[in-house]
Amino acid sequence: MTAGAGSSPSEGPARRASRRPRGEPPRPPAAPGPVPERPGPLRWARRGRRVLYSGRLAGRPGLRLHLGFDGWEGPVRDVAFQPDGAGRAVADLPDPDGHLVVDCTVRTDGEWDNNGGADYRLWIGWSPIDSHLHATHAGWDRMGFAALETALSSAGIGTGIISWRDNQAVDRLVAGAPWLRQLVWVVPGRTPTTEVRRRLEAGHVGLKLHPSLDRFPADDHRLDPYLRLAAEARVPVAVHSAPGNADPDRIRRLAERHPSVPVLLYHTYLGPPWGRRRAARHAQRQPNLYLETSWCGSREVLRLVEEVGPDRVLFGSDGAVDGPWHFVQRPPNVEGRQTYNQVLLAVARQLDPAAARMVLRDNTSRLFGLVSARPGSG
Repeated sequence: MTAGAGSSPSEGPARRASRRPRGEPPRPPAAPGPVPERPGPLRWARRGRRVLYSGRLAGRPGLRLHLGFDGWEGPVRDVAFQPDGAGRAVADLPDPDGHLVVDCTVRTDGEWDNNGGADYRLWIGWSPIDSHLHATHAGWDRMGFAALETALSSAGIGTGIISWRDNQAVDRLVAGAPWLRQLVWVVPGRTPTTEVRRRLEAGHVGLKLHPSLDRFPADDHRLDPYLRLAAEARVPVAVHSAPGNADPDRIRRLAERHPSVPVLLYHTYLGPPWGRRRAARHAQRQPNLYLETSWCGSREVLRLVEEVGPDRVLFGSDGAVDGPWHFVQRPPNVEGRQTYNQVLLAVARQLDPAAARMVLRDNTSRLFGLVSARPGSG
């Protein structure tokens, strides 16, 4: 987790993925039961291009969906909602004509629902999964759960992986949110292995280590009992990657000691750009290392995909560190040049469709054992 945007400049031109998927560690089992997508106030119906709205303006006369495509490209238009008899409103969207996302708000003649100023986004055909989320309290400000829900609605993301250093606080926040899966935050010598085992048996989908925040080296041998539990449960371990205790060299040594455990470098490297190149070289040589993209601009994401293959890179956002506008922050919060929504759209456009879906969705689903599906939207 970071308190601000990454500052590393991208290097080299954007390139299309060309590598074939490589061998990988044993596949984790699915978490108990399927993972539904979050039923936000604006969402796809189960078939066709129909959109459902159940927000605060539902039932108002003259209700319309105000929409554009792929970052509000024109023509921007209004589509009328009709009541569906269940207290919701439904609208049939125009042909997307090859576009990737619908950007939209809901309006009447005198009122707007623009998702708290962040707007809504709906992906066409499939939606990303966020492998890196946080919440510490229930509120709508920075790191609040309500802020996280608003942020995810602005990005069109309905499923994700969440953690924070107070496992019990996260338990309370996600109790009514089956669309999230939780990691066990581990501090060596402090977190009882009995608690970790209990949580993994209860359905937590992996472990989270933060060597920088919790002040231990990422290759600390006190971590070995926890990694053995991860191997036994066949779940991955996500590790904050940054200079010092969380250096990729240390994370690689940890991964080498536990080759059957997938180890995910959160941020890839939160520091100067040459650290990301080092992390990528480690992933090239160590088959159980994976790279996550929070605070990486789209050029950097594409370079990581070129370096290690599209099957070894996972999208994550570190949301909602920047509150409800995490994905649409102004000025831009990703390398000072892009919003997260711009990163997502650029990656989806510039990779071939199969590679884009791997990076933005399928790798996270596979690595964390999610069973998640969204109805198609035509």
